[in-house]
Amino acid sequence: ALKKGLDKNTVLKFQAALKKAGAKIYIKQAQAAVQQSTPTTETTARPAAIDILPVGSDVLTEAERSHIEVPDIDTSNIHMTSAFAVPVDDKPAPPPAPDTSHISAAKEGTDLREGQVKAAVPAAPDTTHIILGEVGEDLLPAHEEIPLPEPDTSHIDLAEVGADIDPVTKKAPPPAPDTSHIQLSP
Repeated sequence: ALKKGLDKNTVLKFQAALKKAGAKIYIKQAQAAVQQSTPTTETTARPAAIDILPVGSDVLTEAERSHIEVPDIDTSNIHMTSAFAVPVDDKPAPPPAPDTSHISAAKEGTDLREGQVKAAVPAAPDTTHIILGEVGEDLLPAHEEIPLPEPDTSHIDLAEVGADIDPVTKKAPPPAPDTSHIQLSP
């Protein structure tokens, strides 16, 4: 018995709390106790008691149990080894040396450029048409002075500082919604 001597309301509260926690409980009313304190006999019934099922009992009905679907996971590529096993060195073999049988080397001190035709030295460029000016001489050809344009700005007015220069008339914002019917309650 979990608790004894409880009234009916307390028993129902315990039952609801334990049921919510997943326990399946049984309430059993105790037999009436007889007290002989006065010449009249008073019989009082003991309130219901809560019993807990023995260990290993099914406390949930089939409908109350949650069914978990076990996923089908392929574990064929997972291999377990002992922590004490000596690791196998699976390093690949080094690649074979390259084939150098077609390469030859000259003897030490041999001129490797022997027999090659040397490239001709290019001729000096013709600079006879280039003339140098005197020190301080203007090398640019004379050019004609072009007058700067003078536009007529007499029809342009400047607005005062802070004036609205946007020609589009701005619309007034819409009125705020009526919230007088909304109340906050504590």
